[in-house]
Amino acid sequence: MASTLKKKRKENDICEVCKEKIGTKRITLNNNKFIHGYSYSSVRINKDCAAYLEERPKEFSDFIMGLYETKKSLLNKIVSVFFYDQEKDPEIIDYKINVLTEESTRLKKLRKKIYDYWPDYPPDWEERRDEVISKAKNRCQECKTKDPIPGIHVHHIKFLGRGGSNKISNLLALCESCHEKKHGGRSFKYDQSYIKPLAYPERLKSINKAIKSNKDLTFSYYKVKQKKWMKRKIKPNELTKEIWIDGKTKFALDNLYLVGHCYLRDDKRTFRVDRIKGLKISK
Repeated sequence: MASTLKKKRKENDICEVCKEKIGTKRITLNNNKFIHGYSYSSVRINKDCAAYLEERPKEFSDFIMGLYETKKSLLNKIVSVFFYDQEKDPEIIDYKINVLTEESTRLKKLRKKIYDYWPDYPPDWEERRDEVISKAKNRCQECKTKDPIPGIHVHHIKFLGRGGSNKISNLLALCESCHEKKHGGRSFKYDQSYIKPLAYPERLKSINKAIKSNKDLTFSYYKVKQKKWMKRKIKPNELTKEIWIDGKTKFALDNLYLVGHCYLRDDKRTFRVDRIKGLKISK
């Protein structure tokens, strides 16, 4: 009997991300599944599955947006008339985009499933928190107080420590007073760490203002390949987290992008918003 249980335990000791056997360096989820928590294999050197799960969809977004930009580039269309480049062939690009979007969608579904049972606040907690508060229309779901001071808390109906999940169905928007009651009167102060940093929303505010007033934007942009910041001046068109595949299928990207005409390249370009700094609206 003991040997049967031991064998069954070994069979179940498989990482939910890479499907490889797992050792002692693991993250145990609240549904008794596991993922690698540290560097573990030659396949992903110095990257654990937890980091892979968080970062890979963002990388996919960059790859997809880069291909999409190449396909839509006016300069590329002109050059392709005179010189054939397989890498810039629209059909080849469409094929690559479709492959990447399918893999990205699969990975995002897996990530959500794993984060549902994360043993603590999951890496996407802020998104979940925002969704719960938005559905509650910024009201405490217990006493119905709207816009409570100092802010809305998000409570786990079944506590994580008792095997609860991070699913939206297990989360409740509460004011501070009601949250403390749920925890038997324990002091439960509003956690300032859940407030988004001011720099990011201010950046979005400036971008939207420039788009609305038809003004140019100047900023420094971090180029990953060159590992350096580069000055840019653009005429902004839109902020987007979506692209259309084959003109008919909408695909949600993992990052937010600024789209506009780049004066340096004299062409339409996209810029990942979290890689922008020193943003200014031109006078």
